Amino acid sequence: MAKKKAAVEVQFNWVFVMVAGALILVFFFGIVQKQRELSQARISDSLLTNLESIATGAGVSKGTVQVIALPNIGINFECTEECLCTYSIEQVQKEYKDRVIFSPEIVKASEVMLWTLDWKVPFRVTNFVYATTAKDKYFFVYDNPNSALYNMLNKTIPPEVNAEFVHFSQYKKLQNENYNSAKFIFVDTSAPIPGDLGIDSSFRRVDVTGLYLNSAGDAHFFNKLSSRSLTFERVESSYFGEPAIYGAIFAADSNDYECNMMSALSRMGNILDLYIERTKELDNLNNAGGFCGEGYSVTNLEQLKGVADTAYKDAKQLKFLSSVVSALNSQNEKLLRASCPLLY
Repeated sequence: MAKKKAAVEVQFNWVFVMVAGALILVFFFGIVQKQRELSQARISDSLLTNLESIATGAGVSKGTVQVIALPNIGINFECTEECLCTYSIEQVQKEYKDRVIFSPEIVKASEVMLWTLDWKVPFRVTNFVYATTAKDKYFFVYDNPNSALYNMLNKTIPPEVNAEFVHFSQYKKLQNENYNSAKFIFVDTSAPIPGDLGIDSSFRRVDVTGLYLNSAGDAHFFNKLSSRSLTFERVESSYFGEPAIYGAIFAADSNDYECNMMSALSRMGNILDLYIERTKELDNLNNAGGFCGEGYSVTNLEQLKGVADTAYKDAKQLKFLSSVVSALNSQNEKLLRASCPLLY
């Protein structure tokens, strides 16, 4: 009986040791996991802070291309339906704030290219920042090599962008070559674009989108409906100015494009308010004995603000900035020839 009792005690001790050991292992594993998460969060926050500083610097300098080394981890760029635009690594997130950034949804490569252009309407509003990598492919599909839009894109797109110009008769032969994302940009093409874009089935495995651009200012986005399909939703929008063209090209989809353009239009509206007040002051001084005729009418500025306010609600109206901008430029040129203070 004593031997049996001793055996039970030994078994109980072993069970106790195993349970206690398991609890200790779980405890230390939890500490290690927590420290790992904290360390990862600190690294992510540091990377995003650095990226924020780089994007801010890029947003200040216009017409520059920077290639920045990055750890090969994914940085997510996203604009919600309410146009809260953020970039994030795992759980660490930062807002664009007043920056205008056009980018694929996920930037994952050893290097990222940042390119900037300043958007003028006709005065400078802000710089647009474009982000992309060598793993993001842009196919420019054309059928008219004499198109002004085609020639502009062919001459101005930086060599650091992974771009390829393909004739409409050949683009359906293209295949996915392990891209992170692919975008088919139809440049002033006259042929109808199929609902599946007419692209090879190998592109099912990649984040692929489409875009139609014409010289009249139209920009139609083809947003992929599901991750494994080649069916797309066509969303009509528009653009004004070369920087906005590239915004449509580099944006992940129509929502990202329009949210960034809304941010730019909001800034534009604030600047216009200042120019309108300044012009009224100049008009008062001119009426008090100036020699600038009727050069300080605020009509063109107010019309521009009206179009901008409309485009803020409906991006299809962006292209209508063009005619008002032309009138405003003409007004400013007359003041310049008369050696009068300019509107902007």
